[in-house]
Amino acid sequence: MNPWKHVLAKLSDTGPLLAHWHLYSGVAFYMYVPRKSDIGSETIKPDSEVRFEEIARLDIMRSLRLGGLEATNDLDVCQRAVASIPEIALQEIEGGIQLSLRGTEVR
Repeated sequence: MNPWKHVLAKLSDTGPLLAHWHLYSGVAFYMYVPRKSDIGSETIKPDSEVRFEEIARLDIMRSLRLGGLEATNDLDVCQRAVASIPEIALQEIEGGIQLSLRGTEVR
């Protein structure tokens, strides 16, 4: 299983989780982590063109305010959810955590 697919499956068990997604192409966007049943086999969602191997990192902030949307994420629960995935590096950043594949350059 692709490590990112494994990460998304684990994070989906934590409840609604808004993340800042960064792709290797430089594209970045905010999106909720899909429910486990909505994760595609090769892509983040079946109707998405974003493949797992395109994900450079996920930034998960304790709280986010985007326009009229306000979201809070439980970082402790997120850390525990991905702790058992050896391919994933977890780094604390100001106000949140950053997930990336071990051994890859994070921009």
